[in-house]
Amino acid sequence: RKQRRPVKVIFLDQGSDTASRIAVAIGNKAFPHSGVYSAAGRSSRPAEAALVSFMEESGHGMVQSPGETPDLDKILWRDYDVIVSLEGPVSDYVKDVPVGTVAFEWPIPGRPAPDDPNAAETYRAMYNEIGTRLHDLMEIMRGLMEDDHHG
Repeated sequence: RKQRRPVKVIFLDQGSDTASRIAVAIGNKAFPHSGVYSAAGRSSRPAEAALVSFMEESGHGMVQSPGETPDLDKILWRDYDVIVSLEGPVSDYVKDVPVGTVAFEWPIPGRPAPDDPNAAETYRAMYNEIGTRLHDLMEIMRGLMEDDHHG
């Protein structure tokens, strides 16, 4: 049985600093072999310290500084199997979704305000929602990728 190639997923949010970073961290930990995950956005902001500590408590290492977030105009969208917008419509980020790439919009709870004393609860709600949806996505994609080789 041949080795399936991993699903390439890109997560989008405005600052590539909150929901997309959570999604990449969950993907890398929960489905490290079945997917390759990246984050992008209109800008590249550092993650809030409260998010970094929440993620560490949840068992994920996360650096505060933004990763090397690609410029949206330079992304080759056809390189991805899945595009997921975690903040707003996919069309905010991608002009034309390529044939063969699937795009989703996940209505994730919004990020907490910087001085919100209940930030951890908000992050937990985002984390749980993203985790559930990512689990479902990877199940679906695994099925689709398995169907690929019947051609």
